[in-house]
Amino acid sequence: MFRKKLNKLLVCIVVNIFLIVIVFCVLNIYFCKKDNKENFPIKHFSQYYEKEKADSYNFAGERYHVYSDNPKKSDGKAVIVFGCSFAYGSYLNDNETFEYLLYKKTNRSVYNNGFIGFGIPQMLYLTKRPDFYENIDNNEKPEFAIYIFITDHLRRIYESKYGHIRYYLNYEPSNGKMVEKRPLFLNLNSFYLTRLFMTKTIFYNFMSKENADKNFDLVKAYFEDARRELQKRYPGIKFIIMKYPGKIDYDENHQMLKNDYYLHYIFRTPRWKELEDEGFIILDLTKYIDVNLSDEKYTFPDGHPNAKAWDIITERLVGDIIKPI
Repeated sequence: MFRKKLNKLLVCIVVNIFLIVIVFCVLNIYFCKKDNKENFPIKHFSQYYEKEKADSYNFAGERYHVYSDNPKKSDGKAVIVFGCSFAYGSYLNDNETFEYLLYKKTNRSVYNNGFIGFGIPQMLYLTKRPDFYENIDNNEKPEFAIYIFITDHLRRIYESKYGHIRYYLNYEPSNGKMVEKRPLFLNLNSFYLTRLFMTKTIFYNFMSKENADKNFDLVKAYFEDARRELQKRYPGIKFIIMKYPGKIDYDENHQMLKNDYYLHYIFRTPRWKELEDEGFIILDLTKYIDVNLSDEKYTFPDGHPNAKAWDIITERLVGDIIKPI
């Protein structure tokens, strides 16, 4: 009798699992068509890195290289730049990018490590790879590392963790450093319906006011570990975090909504001083630059900086911090 009941229970469980899978697949197809999205396999970021490294354009275009025509190199005064499309120079000609302008105004070699669509985890990934340093001339010994930070980079930490941008990359604090860890059930995010659910529920929770300090702790840990990795090779390197503002970052009266609280908090929080106290150079461009960089005179229609913006920023940097050689 007991065995018959057990068999019925097992059959019932199997049938229900099968029905759930069928419903999931049908809904996934529906939402893919409705939102014009797709399913895709989730791969580790290393596959993107190796693919771009082998590509004839070298990492996100020809810009992943050193700007320098100085035969004597920079004599230990080079600059490494990290970030997303802002650092890469989307929509700009090669001679309009932040890196190129900085190189022309300082005569320093400047390395562009901007990855379009990525952010802080990818910076840490690079600093942990031995071959990253092979791309830097042995005589350079960079004096500065610059990270161009925008508020969306916090969201991209979680997107990278769960592979929302096709490639996953996740680090978590452990014993005072960041350790790479594969998230549980990662492959489920190959399905658009799962990613949609994550975005509408879990991500909003991550970005809520209740998790604001926890999120800053995570950002802080990433920067600390990246600098630690750089200092293993270049003990005296100075790390600049340049906070590039969007429109809402100039509006102190903007009402903070629950689902986008992180946009405001991560930029404005006074906790950036904790990194300053550790020796980081924090540049809030809403205060450091006299013009409103979100004005249409200094941006492309989607908010990316134009050449005028980078010209103003590099002029101020050269006058204050990164002196010509």
